[in-house]
Parts: sequence; C-alpha cells; structure tokens
Amino acid sequence: MDIVIGVLGAGIGSGLMAIVMAVIQRKWKKDDQQNLILEKLESISQRMDRMEAEDAEREAKHSRIRILRFGDECSHDVKHSREHFEQVIEDVDAYESSAQIILNSKTIRPL
Repeated sequence: MDIVIGVLGAGIGSGLMAIVMAVIQRKWKKDDQQNLILEKLESISQRMDRMEAEDAEREAKHSRIRILRFGDECSHDVKHSREHFEQVIEDVDAYESSAQIILNSKTIRPL
C-alpha cells in the first residue's frame, strides 16, 4: 500500500511539475512574443521619426527655394500680387517650423 501511494504521489508530483513547466513555458513564449512586438513597434517608431524629419527637411528646402526666388524677383523689380506676398509669408512660417523639427538631426541654412 505504501508503495502504491508512493508511486501515485510521485506520479501526481511529476504531473504537477509538468503542468507548472508548461505554464512557465507558455508565459516565456508570451513574453517573447510581447518583446518581439515591442521591438517591432520601436522600429516603426524610429522609421516614422526619420520619415517626419526627412519630410520636414524637404518642405524646408522647397520653402527656401520659393523664398529666395521671390527675393530675387523683387531685386529685379518684378511686380507681385498681394496673394504672392501672403504666400511667401506662409513659406517663411513653414520654413521656420520645419527648421524646428529638423534642428535636432541636421543644421538648416538660414535664409
């Protein structure tokens, strides 16, 4: 009888141990999946930041080109409409806000 109880006890103990190990392995697998998701999210976030900086730099260059062209036209006595003046002021504002975004990564040339 003691042998039967000992064998059953060992069987139950090893069964419980197997269940505990399965639960632990499932948790580790879940943690690994969560870590993988977090790594991918971080990668996407970095790519988005890089794309935002590139877009800001591109917008700043385009605004700068339009501003310089306007200044050149003014120096050659080209007449401009009120709307054109307003557009250049918007370009200056866009240039300045774009400069703030890319200031951390690169240097932007002054007007």
